[in-house]
Amino acid sequence: MPLSPQERSRRLKGYAAILASAVLTGIRWPLLKDLMSEVSPLQANWLMVLPALVMIVPVYLWHRRGRGIVPAGAPTGWLVLFGVSATAIFYTSNVGTHLTSATTAALVVRVELAIVFVLSYLLLNTRVSTIGWVGTAAMLIGAMQAMGLSFSDVNFQPLGTATLVVAAVLTAMNAIVIKLKFGGIPSELPTVTSCICQTAIFSAVLLGMGRISDTIAAVAIPKVAVESLLAGFLLVWTLLLYYYAMKRIAVWSCRILSLVTPVVAALGDHFWLGSVISRGQLTGLVCVLLGAALVIIASREDTSEQLPPTRGPGGNPLSAESRFPPGPPSAKDS
Repeated sequence: MPLSPQERSRRLKGYAAILASAVLTGIRWPLLKDLMSEVSPLQANWLMVLPALVMIVPVYLWHRRGRGIVPAGAPTGWLVLFGVSATAIFYTSNVGTHLTSATTAALVVRVELAIVFVLSYLLLNTRVSTIGWVGTAAMLIGAMQAMGLSFSDVNFQPLGTATLVVAAVLTAMNAIVIKLKFGGIPSELPTVTSCICQTAIFSAVLLGMGRISDTIAAVAIPKVAVESLLAGFLLVWTLLLYYYAMKRIAVWSCRILSLVTPVVAALGDHFWLGSVISRGQLTGLVCVLLGAALVIIASREDTSEQLPPTRGPGGNPLSAESRFPPGPPSAKDS
C-alpha cells in the first residue's frame, strides 16, 4: 500500500534524524578516545555527561515554562529505569572493551541488532522487505570492514564478553522502551532523565573511589575542558535526534542505520588522530552508504509497526498526529 505524503514526509525526517545522530555519535567516538588519553573512561563519561546536563536542563525548563516540569501522563517510572540502564550501558561497554579488545567489543555489541529484531517482530509485528534485508547485510559487512576488524584480534575473555553482552541486551531493551513508552513526550525529557541519572551515578562512584577531586582538577587542562564540552554538546544532539527518529521510523531501521556511526568514527580516527585507513575500510564505507540507501528505499514496502495507543492527560489515547507532530526536530516536538 503506497504511503501517504504525510507518512512519507514523517519517515524521511526520521531517516534524516537517525543518520545525523549516527554521524554525531561517530564524531564523538574519536573525541572521547582522545579525551581518555588524559583521564579514565569513568572520568571521561562524567566529564561528558555533566556539561550535557548543564546544556539541556535550561533548554527543557525554558520550553516547559508556565506548565508542569513533567508533562501529564509521562511514564516517570520507565524514564528512571531508562536513565539507570543508560548508565549501565556506558559502564559495561567501557569495561567490556577494556577487558577484551575494540574488535571483540564491536562484534559482541552487534548482538544487539539481533535482539532488537526479535523484540520488534514479537512486540511490534515488524516485517522487513527483501530490499531491507539486502541493505542490512550490506551495512553489517561494510561496518565490519570500515572498522578494520581483524578476527586475529578477537579476545572472548569471559568477564569482558559477558559485560559486552549485557550492554547489547540493555541497548536493545532501551530501544524498545523508547518506542513503546516515549512516543507522546518531548525528546528533551528522556535526554534530561538520562543525563541526570548518569551524572548522579557516576558522581557517586567517583566519590566512593575518591577520584572526584582528581576529575575536577583535570578540567584545568585546556584540552580536557574543551573536549569535555564538545563531547557533552554532541551527546545532547545525538540523543535528541535519536529520540526524534524513533518516533517516526521503525526501531529496527533506527538501529541498523546507526551502523553509520563506526564508519564516521573510523574516518574521524584517520583525519583527527592520524590513523591509517585502508582500501578495505574505504570499501566498507561505500557498502554502508549503499546499504543505508537500500534500507531507506525499503521503507516504501515495509509495514508500519503496530504500536499500542499512547495515553495522554486523563488517560485518553493520543492520535498519531499528537504523538508524531510534523515539522523539524525542534525543542517543542523533538
